[in-house]
Amino acid sequence: MRVPGCGECQRLWEEYTDTTFALVKLDTQVKMATLRYESLEVMALLKEGVEAATHRRNAALARLKQHEATDQTRSSSRVLEFKIPQRPAAGTLTKTWNQNLHR
Repeated sequence: MRVPGCGECQRLWEEYTDTTFALVKLDTQVKMATLRYESLEVMALLKEGVEAATHRRNAALARLKQHEATDQTRSSSRVLEFKIPQRPAAGTLTKTWNQNLHR
């Protein structure tokens, strides 16, 4: 869950998006290389790239989840600190209005 106005949330989501895009791109390159019968060396390099990209994406996701858990706690405590105004007792507003009317 993104917290509106949180720069860190925005940065982490962008990092996660970028790493996911890089992983999909590399995975597509592996599939294309397979169809073209690329050499074993090329395939090995691409697979190493996929493994590294997977690690980067998982790390980005872990940082994002950690931040969201921490920020969720802070957001919840902010909501709990907000005090809802007490509703006036029944008839109080009518009495005040009548008093102001007769001044």
